[in-house]
Order: sequence, then C-alpha cells, then structure tokens
Amino acid sequence: MNRFLLLTMLLTAIGAYSQIEVKKDKLAFQELVEWNGVLVVAEDPKNKVDFKELILINSDGEVRWRKLIYPKSSSSYLVQSSNSDYIYFIDDLAPVNNAIRYNQINQSGSVTPTKLDILNVIRNYGYRTPDDIVIENIVNTPAALVFHLSLSVSDKDIIENFFVSITHHNNRMYHWKAPESHPDLIKEGKEGPILYAGSDNEAIYFARYTFQANNHRVNYIPIDSKAKPLNAYNYSIPDFNPIISEQKIYSNEGRYYRNKEEGDNREVNGIPVYVDNKYYYIVNDATTQSMVVYGSNESGDIAKIAATSSLANESRKYSG
Repeated sequence: MNRFLLLTMLLTAIGAYSQIEVKKDKLAFQELVEWNGVLVVAEDPKNKVDFKELILINSDGEVRWRKLIYPKSSSSYLVQSSNSDYIYFIDDLAPVNNAIRYNQINQSGSVTPTKLDILNVIRNYGYRTPDDIVIENIVNTPAALVFHLSLSVSDKDIIENFFVSITHHNNRMYHWKAPESHPDLIKEGKEGPILYAGSDNEAIYFARYTFQANNHRVNYIPIDSKAKPLNAYNYSIPDFNPIISEQKIYSNEGRYYRNKEEGDNREVNGIPVYVDNKYYYIVNDATTQSMVVYGSNESGDIAKIAATSSLANESRKYSG
C-alpha cells in the first residue's frame, strides 16, 4: 500500500492552493476541516482499531502535530467551529451510564478525555431520569461547549429545557433551566422548537417562534459562557405567512449528527440567526414564494430586509 497520500486542497486561510504531502499510516483519511490551518481526521473504515488519528497542518503546509484519540463508542462526532480554539469529539448522542463522553483537543494537540454527568445536572432541578434526557444540540462557541438537553415531563405536560455550558479553558460545568416547551402549543403551531441561533465572545443565543396575543414573535434566549441568563430580546414579525419547512443543518454541531443518524429533521416556521450583533429570522414565505429574511431595517423597525429570487415550493411543507 502506498504510504504517502498527496492531498490537494484549497487553504482559505492563506488564500492559495497548496499541495501537501502527509504520511499515511494504517488509517484512511476521512475528513478535512478548516481549523487553525487544516485538521485531517483519519480512522479505520473497517473499525478494527479503537482510535482516530488527528493531524493538524498549519498555514505553511507543515504538519504541526499528530495525535491519537480513543473514542469510547463505535461512532464519534466532531463538534467544531471556526471561532473556537478547541475541538471536541462527542462519543454519545444519548446518555450512557448517566453520562455523555467526549474528547477535548486544544490548539497544541493536548487531548483531554472527559464526560458530562447528566444526572448531576438534572438532580439540581428535582429529576432522577437521565436515560430520558434528549440531547437536542451540542454547539462549540468561542468560550464554551454548550449542550441543549430536554426532558419530557408527562404529568406536567411540559418539556423541560436545560442549557449546560462547559468552559473550554478549565472544563468547569455550569447549567441553567431554560424556558419550558409546551407540547400542546407546539401541536397547535403556536410555539416552535428552541434552536441555536449563534454566538459571540459575550453570549450564546438560542431562540424560538411563539404566537402570543395575536402576534407572531421571535424570542431570543441568551446565556453567557457560564450558563447565566442574559437579557432576552424579542420582536414581532410583520406580514408573516410562512411555509412550514424542514430545518436541515450542515455544520459540525450535535443537531447535524442527530439529523443524520436518526432522521431528526425539524419542521419550523423559520430559522433564527444571530451574527455581528444582529438578529435575523429566515422564512420560506408563502406570499412571495421565496425565502425572506426578517431583521431590523435602517429605521430600526423589523421588516423583510432581503429575499431570494427563486421560488419556494407551493406545498405547506417545504424542505429547505
């Protein structure tokens, strides 16, 4: 077998094409990720070994380090963001012995195997059923790895939501019981799922759609890196006539892997987005048959500030 693999890739970090020769061992290169250069993820496609190899190539095309990680399950999921100095390989999408296991890797290649103790979180709120916890999402933000957990409570007819934040630099855990969800309102179309919207160095934003007092609203739920709730931000959506659509995720976050492994696409009225201190809501609009973006206009009013020229599907259920 050829022990060298010639990889031709576009390194956007240096704005040029580079040919990089990386020594290949017994593992097959499975994934390339832009992260402080290029991270190459190699694994055994036949699952005969219990480790992955990580190779970090810097912007000069040099191998900075090679490290091995040892997942504790047959699958391991990369949770990565370009604005975070850490990456994570999550071993579990559901609790195993009350915990979610994962490996943290920093820029220097230091590997820290650890886990999130689910029972330790929910017992603070009077619950003792970690096996019933659903991992709604796992996101990698500038200051912390954040888990969105949910728990159906049938006797109260609610779904509890928990945000668990684990700060990168010291792996300390913080948590907060977020606003609850209501299955009856969700069924009636008056409430949407809580979705990750974005983050910056100060806050992590989740958001959801609600129908309150005859108003269609977007409710942003921000927390800081220690899971402390920050000031909420809400606005009404004018001229709202959405096509119910499936949310599909293509980034390295927990929701993407749930979609892929479990077919867990969500039907939503729209998708909240927070970026550069601005709050947007993206909708497949039934009136214009196009994708529209709601946000603050030059006058500070919430309005349709952008739209696509392509038409949306006329069906009330649209995948986009």
